[in-house]
Amino acid sequence: MNMKYALVMLLFGLMSCSSNNEQNQADQSKEADKFKTFKIDIEASVVDLVDFIDEVEVMRLEETDNSLLAMVAGIEITNDRILIPHGNGDLIFFSKTGEYQSTFNRQGQGPEEYERLGSVWVVANRIGIFDGTSIFQYDFDGKFLGSSKLSNNVNAVYPTHDGYALDASGKVTNDSLQYNVILVDKALKLQVMLNLFEHFPPFGFRMAANAFSPYKNGLLYHAALSDTVFHLEDQKMTPLFNIDFGENWVWNDKSLIGNKLKSMRAIGERQTDVFAFAPFVDENFILFNSRNINDYIIINRATSDYQRLKVSKKDGRNFQFMPIKWDDGRFLVSLSSAELTEFMEDLEENQIKFRQGTTLEEIESSENPVLLWVKFKELK
Repeated sequence: MNMKYALVMLLFGLMSCSSNNEQNQADQSKEADKFKTFKIDIEASVVDLVDFIDEVEVMRLEETDNSLLAMVAGIEITNDRILIPHGNGDLIFFSKTGEYQSTFNRQGQGPEEYERLGSVWVVANRIGIFDGTSIFQYDFDGKFLGSSKLSNNVNAVYPTHDGYALDASGKVTNDSLQYNVILVDKALKLQVMLNLFEHFPPFGFRMAANAFSPYKNGLLYHAALSDTVFHLEDQKMTPLFNIDFGENWVWNDKSLIGNKLKSMRAIGERQTDVFAFAPFVDENFILFNSRNINDYIIINRATSDYQRLKVSKKDGRNFQFMPIKWDDGRFLVSLSSAELTEFMEDLEENQIKFRQGTTLEEIESSENPVLLWVKFKELK
């Protein structure tokens, strides 16, 4: 009887601990999503990015005649493959260990062809492509599944659970309305317009391929010339955080708004100040870089601690380091294969992991970039 009682109490305790841990994680997640302002000094002390790495996983991208990549700036990861859109219109598939699988290209002027690769996404084994005017759907073999032409002039598109989010920043909707975000259903019928703007940006500018990025059960939205990131969920849009650059934020000067010539002059004169930035956000961290400044800044969302990181080589030149996205707590980047050895030379052997099928010898004999999953050290 005592043994049974002890086992019951042990199981109850384990279940209670598990429940408490889940509740704590939920509470921390809610706390992180409360609106915050992060004050950043862009001249704060800087450390080498490599010195801030806890560990890194390296994966080659197999080089073949059909998988030649000059650079990798965007990636879609599915359960069993990796999709890389390429600037020439190619959609190139690799396995989760970097083996080349297939390529298709439907770029052209025909009714089943996209004019260019604008926004690209994968949902339920379907590839979605926005080419500037229309949304196209293909399967993984490149078979055409349908297309729809948008009635709105927009910058980018991203899927929602029941339709699409359209980035209309700087555009006029329905002749006179000025909203940054338009939500439409799967038939492209209007659902709601969000995030009214008063002034047109002085010029169109993007640092990321898409102003939207997935976040929890919704999306994040950030226009490059804005200091605020918004959370979009259930047809509602709320500010999640903003970055306070102090006197180093060009757009503190309100006389620049709507004045293209004056804005361009100010940007040219204020070469060490920030006028645009591209944030990469997960539940715990924000990593961003900005125009005019080569360094990156990582922020702990819970504590507001931050660190400035430089990505330069010993000779002062920058690594060909391309930020992509957060992936399950690690930050995914691409790097020139020719620079990998130098990038890793200050890391300990136990900090480096090569994914199955990847060897340093193969990377050094390839011109394709490599993918790195970087886990950063704790901010102090």
